[in-house]
Amino acid sequence: NYQLTVSGGNQEIFYMFSGNYLDEQGIVLNSGYKRYGLRTNINSKINDKFRLGIKLYISKSEQNPGSSFLSALWANPIYPVKDESGSYTIYTDPYSQVDNPVATNLFYLRDNNRSSILSNIFGEYEFVEGLVLKSNYGANIFDVKNNSFAPRTILQGIQSNSVANINNQYSFYWNSTNTLTYNKTINYSFPIFYFLKS
Repeated sequence: NYQLTVSGGNQEIFYMFSGNYLDEQGIVLNSGYKRYGLRTNINSKINDKFRLGIKLYISKSEQNPGSSFLSALWANPIYPVKDESGSYTIYTDPYSQVDNPVATNLFYLRDNNRSSILSNIFGEYEFVEGLVLKSNYGANIFDVKNNSFAPRTILQGIQSNSVANINNQYSFYWNSTNTLTYNKTINYSFPIFYFLKS
């Protein structure tokens, strides 16, 4: 797990950039999880009346969840991993067949990939003292791809004569908010506050 952050600024601008990388090896054969991420945050005072800011987060993850938990629980422990011919054993009993958990993790391909972008940008303008307009725009993008392949070296592939699945999901969300506020204090005792939002 690695993370690097750089930040700084002055009276006019503040910035922060951060990147991270995570690599976890699963306890099951050929399973694991990887994630990459990049984050940035910038706030800038353009002049005495105008401010601008942006937030952005980009991430990508790759996961192979493994597939042998149930097979390992149901498999008869007296059977060897491979039979006399060198093929991976299919565990059978009078009522069902159970796939070989070792062969499943070696040859059953499952990849779950997810990418996302979360972004937000805002601008703030003060027309006169106390009267401020703030516009905020955000967008979220998600892209999910799940792929699997069962060859004839495992039970599921034998039963279906090999099977492959590709599942893609894409979504996009956005929002926009505009607020106009007026804040005025009279005689330092009676604040007047107006708020409009769209």
